[in-house]
Amino acid sequence: TEETDPNKAAIETKPDKVVDSSGQIMHFYDALTYNAGFSADVSYKIIPRGANILEINSSNHLLYAPVAADIYMPLLEKRAACYNKLVKDHPDVNFYLFYIETDIDADFFNCSFPHNILNNYVSLLDPKIKHDKLLIQSVSDYQNLFFKTDHHWNAKGQFEGYKKAIQLIKGENEELIDISIVQIEGLKTNGSKSRIINDFTISDDFTFLWADLPSYSTCINGKEGVYGKKSDYLKGNYPKEDGFNHYGNCNGWDYGIVEYDFNQPEKDNMLMFIDSFGNSVLEFIAAHFNKTYVVDLRYYEKENGASFNFKEFITENDIHEVLFFGPYYFHTNELHLIGDLGG
Repeated sequence: TEETDPNKAAIETKPDKVVDSSGQIMHFYDALTYNAGFSADVSYKIIPRGANILEINSSNHLLYAPVAADIYMPLLEKRAACYNKLVKDHPDVNFYLFYIETDIDADFFNCSFPHNILNNYVSLLDPKIKHDKLLIQSVSDYQNLFFKTDHHWNAKGQFEGYKKAIQLIKGENEELIDISIVQIEGLKTNGSKSRIINDFTISDDFTFLWADLPSYSTCINGKEGVYGKKSDYLKGNYPKEDGFNHYGNCNGWDYGIVEYDFNQPEKDNMLMFIDSFGNSVLEFIAAHFNKTYVVDLRYYEKENGASFNFKEFITENDIHEVLFFGPYYFHTNELHLIGDLGG
């Protein structure tokens, strides 16, 4: 059954500032032009914070240390072999790969951004797999695209990822959704890195993406439901305690499978494999397709009672577009590896 977009709020225009009935002040920014304010790479020092966490002293951005080649290469080789076999076994399917660079892809100690993990990965892939990436090419890139205290990308990073992923699949002429970046005045978040070092003195202004989308329906692990709580945040309904995971609560938690039906039969169906980075952009990507099936293999078998069978799934759901979407953690974690290739 089709339902009205559960995240749609009664906002007719998108001014810079909105005050709702409860007095909550919300700022809406055009995602195409939004800049977090880090425009140049200023002088900085890297401070060890313990537990494999570093800090850029000039901006208080918390970092993970880079990963060595002897660790990531065997993981990339195994993942590339999996995807290459899928390409060979399913010549009628279009495969796409999107890689999100994060702090572990860079060397902030030496202000170096060599893209080694990405370049090695791409060199292993079958040329039939179309690919694109979100690059970190400077300190300011990282500061503009990622939360200070969390490993996830902020709303600016999310929008850039959405834009690049859609253009990868649909081409540069595909019309993008009119998306806003929302910041609720006074809403701070302390992310995963803050929790690791138990330091809540550094915080982020929490931001998320919002758009008025056509009506659609969603199912979570086969049951109708609402994914994410963006509409609740616009109404001021969210937890207020320090250290709370607003990224997961607002954008949506991790599930085995989330299905979107935008009832656009003239468009293709798509299968998308993700980790938590994808949760923040799912409805926007799905709006470009008829039905979109989003799978997180870390949870699929446990929550759905059977392992994921690629061949059966794409046949039953008439899928010819498949996207692998995520950062290093997604592309190297064996829990995201497709076990039954269905060849």
